[in-house]
Amino acid sequence: MRFGKNPALWHVWSLKNIALVATGGFFGTLARALFDLLEQNLPLDWLVVPWSTAIVNVLGAFLLGFIAGRAARARENRISSVFDKYYLLFGTGFMGSFTTFSSFALAMSNSAQGPSLSAIVEGGAIISLGLAAAISGLLCGQIGLSWLIRVRD
Repeated sequence: MRFGKNPALWHVWSLKNIALVATGGFFGTLARALFDLLEQNLPLDWLVVPWSTAIVNVLGAFLLGFIAGRAARARENRISSVFDKYYLLFGTGFMGSFTTFSSFALAMSNSAQGPSLSAIVEGGAIISLGLAAAISGLLCGQIGLSWLIRVRD
């Protein structure tokens, strides 16, 4: 199957790659549902954004940064063809369904019905934490963390 005039993109849409993304998406959705179920049983009513949404987005930012850092390192070491499959499974599939900016945006817009300093502070804090987590994950992925996660370089 070819899309457009760019022959370099046809391999992305192979059945195997679609299955990797779908499998990762399935498990990412399950993990997200578990966090939401836990949040329903342990609500923190003083927060504007449900804590499950905040945690999965900050954790997801770190993990996606880590995966991207590992992918960059794999490309440098010329093993990217193997790591590309992991990226499709974990980066695109799992993390794509695990994290949701839309849930965060909806919670913020629901709280913005009136001026709310706490909503602004909480939203800014979550965005800042997410950015810091993504940068930290990217750096950890690039330096390897061989003492924590054994991935061949």
